[in-house]
Amino acid sequence: SKVRAASPRSILTISNLRENTSLIIYNQSTTLTRVIDKNYPIISRASGNYLFLEDGRVIFDASGGASVSCFGYAHPELNLALITQIITGVNYTCGDSYVNASTLALNEALVASTNGLMVKVYLSGSGSESNEIGLKLAVQYFFNKGEVKRVNIISRDTSYHGNSAGALTVSGHIARKEPFKPILGTYSHTISSCNPYRQRLDGETDAQFVARKTAELEAKFQELGPDTVIAFIMETVSGSSLGCVVPVPGYLEGMRAVCHKHGALFILDEVMCGMGRCGISPDIQTVAKGLGGGHVPIGATLINDKVLQGLSISNKLHQGQTFHSQGTSAAVGLVVVNKLLKEAEILLDIRDNGNIILAELKKRLINHPNVGDIRGTGQFIAVEFVKDKQLKSPFPSNLNVSPKLRNFIHDEYKMHTYGGVGCADGINGDHIMISPAYNITKSDALYIAHTISNAITDFFPLKSENTEIQNKNFEYMQKFNMGCFKD
Repeated sequence: SKVRAASPRSILTISNLRENTSLIIYNQSTTLTRVIDKNYPIISRASGNYLFLEDGRVIFDASGGASVSCFGYAHPELNLALITQIITGVNYTCGDSYVNASTLALNEALVASTNGLMVKVYLSGSGSESNEIGLKLAVQYFFNKGEVKRVNIISRDTSYHGNSAGALTVSGHIARKEPFKPILGTYSHTISSCNPYRQRLDGETDAQFVARKTAELEAKFQELGPDTVIAFIMETVSGSSLGCVVPVPGYLEGMRAVCHKHGALFILDEVMCGMGRCGISPDIQTVAKGLGGGHVPIGATLINDKVLQGLSISNKLHQGQTFHSQGTSAAVGLVVVNKLLKEAEILLDIRDNGNIILAELKKRLINHPNVGDIRGTGQFIAVEFVKDKQLKSPFPSNLNVSPKLRNFIHDEYKMHTYGGVGCADGINGDHIMISPAYNITKSDALYIAHTISNAITDFFPLKSENTEIQNKNFEYMQKFNMGCFKD
């Protein structure tokens, strides 16, 4: 039958949405999507690790969307918290007049998760907002202290801190910033990232590598004027722009020491990598994504006592968000944080299952001619691809290797992954990311690793040395699908 486009006058209600969506040519619909003319599949329902598409396909989500659904979909405890809060009627709260109990409880739990090193929390609706707020609080901190010469922010190359103007200004990802340069600020300055795969010199130890990086930050302070720098902001473990690069031991401490030497603030963006489990204590910390478990949008900005004292000089926060104390978001966030704080086995499972995924990927892909690096920590893992393994040269960005590979894994292997382009130099460089739900099983971890390694060896032109790897992966997939593996 002929497929017709939806009329511009059509009004699709909740009750008839399912009936009508199958008739829509999606690139002519009213929904503006990231790839404007792409026909995105429709999710009809989701449960646990699985997405059930309207066309009948069932997809295993190995990345929690964009590292968001950290306890899977339709988690009963998160659903219950959301429904219970809705029933109270305390959902939206006017922040300049009231607070609500869920917000107070979540903020207490977030502070507790830092062992009291952070003392106050400001909730918002996303990671971009939490970073934007963090930057504004840093600016107000020095404004209140009368240090008005401080006008510069230092960040890192190939970093990403959000879509809003301020957060994008301090991001170092060239391709993501380029279209918006006319409206971005000029107060942001970058140093190189911490990427041992691409930057470590032959024979260089961790201590020598850290010394070189801290010297670079020190030089940037001197170039700008030490008393003109507001803060240095970085992702504790890099997110989608660089692909799960873990800092070498001593790096975080070294960068913080340079900041504090010159009276600047040290900001850690943990929006994507996780909530305080990867790093050290900063002056300002931002979290989001997994904080709502994929059930609600939420972000949070945490400050330490030093920043609080500076803000308290005026006793007024020059900051407001309409939904900064949303009761429903806080109620769900509270369950997420409490599970991480009180259910010790979850953190152990994250460590163990992450180690399984890393080990299995390395075992099967370490010699693949197009796999440059396999890295990560916990269940936050990336595989970087190269055109030439020895030279570490990336594929040209116009080949769209990462998007094509992700589509291949999705369509041929029924698995969702995340990824990015630009990890080599801000424009070129491809990787995919694996960040499944915290509560996956051991067999899930094996399934993820073997499915992805099989897909990668199938996607790239095979050389003879990869044939054996692919055959072993295929045998494993058959056994898994027959239920041969148990936890």
